[in-house]
Amino acid sequence: LEVIPVFYHLKYVEWKPREQGGGFIASHDADSGIIGQTKRDPMTNKMVLPSGNHIVQTAYHYVLMISGEGYQNAVISMSSSQLKKSRRWNSLMLSQKIKGPQGMFTPPTYAMTYTLLSVSESNDRGSWFGFSIEKGDQVTDASIYGESKAFAKSAASGSVDAKPAAPQITTEKPKVDDESI
Repeated sequence: LEVIPVFYHLKYVEWKPREQGGGFIASHDADSGIIGQTKRDPMTNKMVLPSGNHIVQTAYHYVLMISGEGYQNAVISMSSSQLKKSRRWNSLMLSQKIKGPQGMFTPPTYAMTYTLLSVSESNDRGSWFGFSIEKGDQVTDASIYGESKAFAKSAASGSVDAKPAAPQITTEKPKVDDESI
């Protein structure tokens, strides 16, 4: 997936434990002080509030996805094992240099593309797919650059916000074809 990063936001997301019905509770800004209210559960290694809810540090990368059909706005969330990749990506973005009329400078994040790949990962607790991030090229299309800049301003102003989607719960029983039984 080719993307242009436009904005980064770190949040602390509050979740109700699965045993208590599970689900998204709230999203707290990094400077909210919510982490100071938690204790680390030694069994699960999760940050837990007095209410029993869990706090998950989550990095949100607002991006413009580029494809053959054009582009669209998206938000990529990274938590848990992917936070290290998020920090690496932020470092990679800040290390970019472009030669300008007055010498080398660090361009805005939306001046460069990156390729996101899905890679298999595992540890002693299981396996999953994670991100691999590779530097792409400088954005040369003026209209895409303008869209990226506008999306960055919207995200930075707070008019665009990332919130986890509520799980879709259905109470209907699945229909079964009697002939297939």
